[in-house]
Amino acid sequence: MTPPAPAPAASPAPPPPPPPVPAPEVILEPAEVPQGRWLVVRVLGTSGPVTGELAEFGPLHFFRQGGEFRALAAVPAAATPGPRPVTVRWPGGEWQGEVRVVPYPFPEDRITVTPGQAASLDDPRAAEEALLLRRLRSQGGGPPLWDGPFGLPLRVDPLRITTQFGEIRYVNGRRTGQHSGLDLGAPEGTPVYAPAPGRVVLARELLLTGNTVLLDHGANLFSLYGHLSAIAVAEGDRVARGQVLGAVGSTGLSTGPHLHWSVYIGNVATDPTQAMTAALRPPPPPEFTPE
Repeated sequence: MTPPAPAPAASPAPPPPPPPVPAPEVILEPAEVPQGRWLVVRVLGTSGPVTGELAEFGPLHFFRQGGEFRALAAVPAAATPGPRPVTVRWPGGEWQGEVRVVPYPFPEDRITVTPGQAASLDDPRAAEEALLLRRLRSQGGGPPLWDGPFGLPLRVDPLRITTQFGEIRYVNGRRTGQHSGLDLGAPEGTPVYAPAPGRVVLARELLLTGNTVLLDHGANLFSLYGHLSAIAVAEGDRVARGQVLGAVGSTGLSTGPHLHWSVYIGNVATDPTQAMTAALRPPPPPEFTPE
């Protein structure tokens, strides 16, 4: 009698499917931002590239830092309080969240200038120069060129702030917007120092801000120095923290010697003091030593 054929061997069980790849994590620091301030958008768990935008305020320029992607995102001083959408994209995925804009009680600032100075506000050259500055600030990106908090551009004690950031400005009774920086009073000729490393993208006379220097610090962060009596750098220069940029003056639309200092994320003006973690006080003497 023929023995029965052996039963076929059981097929091995198929391997379990690989665990799903976790989605990248997006962190907003902070998620509530006062008018005129910025936040950091962090993206962990992706090899990139990463893109995105914060509402109508502009695109996010991400850079790699410490195994993650980061971008600075700014809220204009005139932004209406309330939620604003944030969108972040990476290959094969997208994240949507929101930042809540909270109000800040900006004071008013009223100045009186000569009729000729007031007329400069409506001069076509002012609009052309504003477009130039917007174009330059639209070309930012790449990794940050600085490491650590910004210093102050003036080495004076006591530091005298004559106009705060965001003050609602009236010129000869006419509302002209909100102040885009800090005005720091100092005698004419006082040296103005770079508060952080950067690249000079503009160094020339402009109608409203007079002798002006614009620095690109990388990571879509820019700083501007206006009303200078003299300029000590040229467009295309790389500058170190503490290097002299020029001297305090009263050129352009100005009522007396002072430094106008602005800090921008892209084309959004932000409170310059946020670039510093320490209290607003004179930092140590300049670190730059001329060759």
